[in-house]
Amino acid sequence: MSTAFSSETRFKYIVLGGGNSAGYVAKAFSEQNGSKDQLALISRDHVPPFERPALSKAFLNESNPARLPGFHTCVGTGSPAQDEEWYKNRGIHWYGQQNVTNVDLQKKTLTTSTGSTFMFERLIIATGVEANCLPSAAIKERNNDVRYLRSISDAESLYQTMKLHPGGKVVVVGGGYIATEVVAKLLENNLQVTMVFPDVYMMNRLFTPELAKVYAAAFTSRGVKVITSTIKNLVYSDQGKLSGVDLNNDTQLECDFVVAGIGARADLNLFKGKLDLDQGGIKVDYHLRTSHPDVFAIGDIAAFPLSLENDILVRQEHVHHARESARHVVQVLLADNSGDTVPKYKYLPYFYSRCLSFNWKFYGINQGQVTHFGQLEEGMKYGAIWVRDGKVVGTFLNDGTDEEHERLMHIAETRPNAQTDEEIRVLVQGAVGQQIISKL
Repeated sequence: MSTAFSSETRFKYIVLGGGNSAGYVAKAFSEQNGSKDQLALISRDHVPPFERPALSKAFLNESNPARLPGFHTCVGTGSPAQDEEWYKNRGIHWYGQQNVTNVDLQKKTLTTSTGSTFMFERLIIATGVEANCLPSAAIKERNNDVRYLRSISDAESLYQTMKLHPGGKVVVVGGGYIATEVVAKLLENNLQVTMVFPDVYMMNRLFTPELAKVYAAAFTSRGVKVITSTIKNLVYSDQGKLSGVDLNNDTQLECDFVVAGIGARADLNLFKGKLDLDQGGIKVDYHLRTSHPDVFAIGDIAAFPLSLENDILVRQEHVHHARESARHVVQVLLADNSGDTVPKYKYLPYFYSRCLSFNWKFYGINQGQVTHFGQLEEGMKYGAIWVRDGKVVGTFLNDGTDEEHERLMHIAETRPNAQTDEEIRVLVQGAVGQQIISKL
């Protein structure tokens, strides 16, 4: 049960949102000795913040699936799970199942669908993103037959659907990060999977064709069918039950259910005309401050200046940025009280996945000329280096040790010269050793 409140409740700091970022704001506030009863989290979720990556991983396990409170924030960084009792003990107020319908930045109020009002001195927007959905009318969806994966409710629905169709056929729409991780879990649950997406290869926003080829081979070797197309419409039996999908390449597929993993977008409706927007998010400065001096934005919704790339505005939809931006904004808010200064927010783009037998990490920017190294096969150690204008800007490694990933992260961050094949060879050898360099 969330904190009780009157029709009008006032706090010095309010976090609007209940995802990863919100949980890490609470953790940082507590660790940095923020005063009790000053911070509140306002969330649509019915549970306190949790580690969202678990939804596409352990939550869908065939055996011993993860369940709350086991993956509340901030267990992802080795800290105790922050359940409702955790918040109460620290004087941090969590309000669940609150649908905020209006944000008044002049009056500094949030109003919910039930008419309740929250007043703030400083607001931290951490509303994240929502899953992109297939157009229901266009695909002739009747009964919410397409499953998505963003919220805890989505994950529960997908898990229940899997268990209702043992050995069943599934069409997964999408070939990116979420889609591939979901497919891996569907296979683990002994379902028959067909992937449908329009791109030339999987993970095309991050991977090279060579890296994607390894992924594709791993999935197809496990029986996954991959079709380059898009969904035209859903097909129903005479009894009104979903029985398949029609594709735009004139193919019809049988299936028991459909899962769509086709990206995400920020819902900006509460902030249009009130804050500066950019890159599909809320524009912030180096301290995550918006165009309003008392309003900040963190996590997926924040469009922030990336110092590594000459301050271009970017959004990073990743748990690492959610955590780091949460820590930074708390430093900024508490420093404002004390008069201290805080360094600018510096972030190194980072993505990872544990999918099938893969366990890879990517750092930096995937632009420029690419050099692959190692044995590009599932179960083997291999990687890639991106070089732009004579400097390393991105690194990728599968099946590396913590030390090897740390060294490649440092390379992506410091951007050493790599103007010749020999310089690249030396860098890779220093990061991952002599044995793998022979495959460069």
